[in-house]
Amino acid sequence: MSDLILFAPQRLLYASRSISERTQHLQQRTPSLLDEINSISQQLPSEYYEQAYWQIMRARAFLNRSMEIRDRICMFLESAATAAQQLDQDLAQTFSDYSSSNKQ
Repeated sequence: MSDLILFAPQRLLYASRSISERTQHLQQRTPSLLDEINSISQQLPSEYYEQAYWQIMRARAFLNRSMEIRDRICMFLESAATAAQQLDQDLAQTFSDYSSSNKQ
C-alpha cells in the first residue's frame, strides 16, 4: 500500500528537477541569443532597428516572467512531493500501528 503513495512524490520530484534543468538551460542560452539578435539588428536602418529593439525587449520580459513561473512551479512540485512523502510515512506508521494492535 505504501509503495503506491511513494510513487507520486518521486514523480513530482522528477518533474521539478526536469523543469529546473530546462529553466537553467533557457536562462543560460536565451539572453545571449537575444543579445546576438540585437547586435545583428543594429545593422538595420534605424526605423527597423527600433521595431526590432522593442520586440527584443518584449522577448526579454517574457523570458523573465516565464522563468519566474517555472521557478514557482518547481517550488510547488517540491512542496507537494514533501507533503506526499510525509503522508506516505504517516500512513505507513498508522498501518504498522494498526497491524500491531490487531495482532495483540
